[in-house]
Amino acid sequence: VQRNAQFEHAALVDPNAENMEAARRKVPMPAGLCFTSLDRALAKVKADAVLVVTPPATHHPLALQALSAGAHVLLEKPIAVDMPTALAMVRQAELHKRVLMVSQNYRNNPAPHLLRTLLARKTFGRLVHADIVFALAADFRGSFRETMEYPLLLDMSIHHTDLMRYITGLEAKSIYVRSIHTGAPEFKHDAAFKAIIEMDNGVVLSYSGDWTARRLATSWNGDWQLQTRKGALAWDDSGVTFSTSLPWGKERSRRFLDVPGMAVAGQDYSLTEFGRAIREGDQPETSGKDNIRSFAMVQAALESCRLGTVVQMKDILSVKS
Repeated sequence: VQRNAQFEHAALVDPNAENMEAARRKVPMPAGLCFTSLDRALAKVKADAVLVVTPPATHHPLALQALSAGAHVLLEKPIAVDMPTALAMVRQAELHKRVLMVSQNYRNNPAPHLLRTLLARKTFGRLVHADIVFALAADFRGSFRETMEYPLLLDMSIHHTDLMRYITGLEAKSIYVRSIHTGAPEFKHDAAFKAIIEMDNGVVLSYSGDWTARRLATSWNGDWQLQTRKGALAWDDSGVTFSTSLPWGKERSRRFLDVPGMAVAGQDYSLTEFGRAIREGDQPETSGKDNIRSFAMVQAALESCRLGTVVQMKDILSVKS
């Protein structure tokens, strides 16, 4: 917020005194503009928008308070803890004619933008299938993630499902996931999984995640292989490449692609897009209404783990709020 000329802090809200002091060290704010509850802040301070960076279970009540008070809302991911509350939040934003946006900063970077453009233009042919691998040895002992059910799916996969939709330009049709307990002491429950995701146009994605992996770690974005009719686009820590080979692996080639920079990226991009949507009375790129489809993919994955079956996205999206 401090780096963005479109916004300035109107107040700080946190019920925890230590958290508030830490926030005030970063954002100098008079005591009279620091509150322990959002309702008190909204009653005392005129604000155009509310930035919600709190635990997921609080997103729904806080967003409804802000929207009802006439404020626009920018949320940290995930939008909510379940589909009914997520849908209710979207409907409230529409009712009050306010912007509800979820910050999905992974997509707001040069490599995903380039991949999306190349696939949309079919520069290297039509996308056929893809493999996404995320592997990182994480240690959250002592935190809520240690005992969380399906911690990687619940806490992290929303970034990857949103990237899948953004990069491919496609929506998911069905998801099958098999969760894995690797025996690692860092997690009580399954912290790894294998997934098959069917997207529109018959495109199939394989998605593998492991928070206990002892292999060479991927970046937080994961390693991506996007098979097209003319070759394969790849994205990992080293950059973006395009590779080809003739039948039986003959005349193999691989070249790095230039990745154009962005004037604004990451969380700065999210805040800039939020401001643009408010000014222009438009829907932002990751509006609640759009982001609910990325969130629904995670909910479908969880349902598949619990039931051991393929889950259709239409069944998840048809849940009533």
